[in-house]
Amino acid sequence: MKALKVDKKWLTDEFYYFEFIGETDDYGSEIYEEPKLIKHCRIEYVSEINRSSLKVDNDTHAIIFCYEKVTAPFKYFRTRSKISILNQEYEIKKVLPYKEPYSNELWSIELEIGQIS
Repeated sequence: MKALKVDKKWLTDEFYYFEFIGETDDYGSEIYEEPKLIKHCRIEYVSEINRSSLKVDNDTHAIIFCYEKVTAPFKYFRTRSKISILNQEYEIKKVLPYKEPYSNELWSIELEIGQIS
């Protein structure tokens, strides 16, 4: 038995992925690979407002859904990598892989992204 089939027509979003290499340059800046365009995914935006007596913070982040049979190119994403959506940069905070229910095959990956700190 296979997991739910995802129709490509549902996945209308795309983003640029800058994979974190895990090294820094001579100036201490993190090094990333050249950007790759990832197509056929779903991006759901979340906005949180945090209030204190001194200020109001608006924290915008998103969850990206990528599916093995549809998203192109489908890969295992790395935390600390950067994502660019409509010229706004975010950082991957969490990578959540999901497998097929009756096998060990990867079915989808959920990315939790947030503003670069």
